[in-house]
Amino acid sequence: MMKYIVAVVIGIIAYIIYFNCNYDLGQEQDLSRTAFLLWIDRKRVLLIALFWAVALPVTWLFSFYGYGPLKTVRYCLLLAFLFPIAREDARTKQIPNRWLIYLYVIRIVIFILETVYYPSSFADNLIFTISGGIVCGGIMFIAYVVSRHAVGMGDVKLFMILGFYLGTSMTYTVMFAASALAALYGVCHMAAKKIKMRDEIAFAPFIAVAALIVIVMGF
Repeated sequence: MMKYIVAVVIGIIAYIIYFNCNYDLGQEQDLSRTAFLLWIDRKRVLLIALFWAVALPVTWLFSFYGYGPLKTVRYCLLLAFLFPIAREDARTKQIPNRWLIYLYVIRIVIFILETVYYPSSFADNLIFTISGGIVCGGIMFIAYVVSRHAVGMGDVKLFMILGFYLGTSMTYTVMFAASALAALYGVCHMAAKKIKMRDEIAFAPFIAVAALIVIVMGF
């Protein structure tokens, strides 16, 4: 029963995240943010049904892996933000800082809840969270410096956030998978003469896909 409740909650929060990000991009600015989020029409009803349809099997899968409700929520909300971030990076080659702040605040809230419900794991959870963010963010910052800014600062901050959510090991895997996907994309498009060697490629879409694969596969 718990996994169904979690799936419903995740679907609603993912729906809010989706439209909150749309509002940040300037859609329907004649409405207040609250009015925009609460406005309901047929299209939105179908969309929330779609979010629930996705959340249910994902929640069931995480339950099969033995993940608790808070871990399930943590992973699902991360994915819910990654895909708007990927879309915006692909469109503008920028990752909105505001969305990264949302992710950071949500991680703090989840960390507090994890501490309340699992007080004996506080030290391990603190090390998991902080070391993941610092180590993975640090690695990407070194890549930013060495590559002479070919790696964007937005990617550095995004990987730091990923480290806070996923820890060091999983974020390493995401980093490797995203780099492999980006390299494959670049090679194929250069072979087809659609891009050149020095053309800038948005990295966030590959990060989002890699994170989805790693999380769903239970790595």
